[in-house]
Amino acid sequence: MAAIADLLAHVNNSTRQAFETSSTSIINDVSRRNYAYSELIGGRSVESMIKTGPKIEDRIYLKARKSLRKFRPGAVVNTSNPEIGVNHSSHWAFYLTDMTWTSAEEQLNINGFENMSSEGQASMVKDILNQKRMDAMQSAIDGMDDLLLATPNAGTMEHTSGESEDAEVRSLGSFINEEPNGLFSGYSNTNGNFTTIQGLDPTEYPEWVCQQLAYDAADANIGDATKDNHLLGRLRLMRRKVEFKRPKKPFPEATTDGMTFTARGSIWTGEEGYTQLEDVYQQNSDNFVTPNAQDADYGDITVKGTPVIEIPKLDEVTWYDDGSGALTTQAQAAAPGPRYYFINGEFLTPRFHGNKMFYIHETRELPNTVGGYWTPIELWTQLWIHSLRRHGIVYPQSTASSGSSSGS
Repeated sequence: MAAIADLLAHVNNSTRQAFETSSTSIINDVSRRNYAYSELIGGRSVESMIKTGPKIEDRIYLKARKSLRKFRPGAVVNTSNPEIGVNHSSHWAFYLTDMTWTSAEEQLNINGFENMSSEGQASMVKDILNQKRMDAMQSAIDGMDDLLLATPNAGTMEHTSGESEDAEVRSLGSFINEEPNGLFSGYSNTNGNFTTIQGLDPTEYPEWVCQQLAYDAADANIGDATKDNHLLGRLRLMRRKVEFKRPKKPFPEATTDGMTFTARGSIWTGEEGYTQLEDVYQQNSDNFVTPNAQDADYGDITVKGTPVIEIPKLDEVTWYDDGSGALTTQAQAAAPGPRYYFINGEFLTPRFHGNKMFYIHETRELPNTVGGYWTPIELWTQLWIHSLRRHGIVYPQSTASSGSSSGS
């Protein structure tokens, strides 16, 4: 019992106060309104995210072999057998969170209840466990979301720095962005230049870049359907662009439909982008699923059935060119305004190492302390993209090109 108490002791008050809310129902006002990472993990099985081995690696088909050509019967035919697939890979990134406490917490908060029954002490220990776990998991969840939304870093995300710097999880912006070839290069705050994405060079493989479309961000033009690049038109076009389908099987015995690429599709934007899209829909007399034309309330926004997810933290990410050689927020960008990210979750998977997915180590006494204890929780993870063409970004076009039909 003493060992369990040591592990779980974490009570802030040394009095026997009866709180209104049990620790399993504590109001958590630290939690964010919406997490980007939960949109990728929700509904997946653990098995679908688990990988093992020294790195994550897969094979992808990025160049079609043009082999159909005419011939003359009886003539010599020349042929070749080129390599049709290429490998892409990524490193593991290593993280930890922990639970910590001191023996003083134990002595002052648990063993001090002389009149408490053994069942009561066990119940209190359980409550303390829930507080400890909530604190550790809140730290992990917030941290993972911050990693997903971090500024692109060539040295640590593509790991061009090798062993000289710790590896990191790739951020969403390092995959899906408005850079012409998908590579952040020439910026002062990216720790070097990206030359590859998961080991593949987009300049060699043009299909290894996300879909990109620009919309007319002038206030008067955003929702004006007479403009070539009005927002709703760009969003509808992008939805079509990311929905790739395999050719139908030409033979009768092929009865399967192949893969479906739209099951986990969603469009991510920040609070500013969601509000902008709401306004545009309302200006165009679209009240979504309003049962009553006089009702000011309406349902969730979609683009042709694909849900739009509001992730407020996207307003703060530094993924955009400020025009002077650094990355900044969308409000301070050279082309300011909200961005809309088309995410196909079938082809963007959080990966976790099978033996290090929130692995809880043995509790240990901290060195050079008196009565200090620590339980480290280890996580090996990476964000893995299977296909870039099945993702896209709709972004504001620059002032110089405003009113044109560029950006497609």
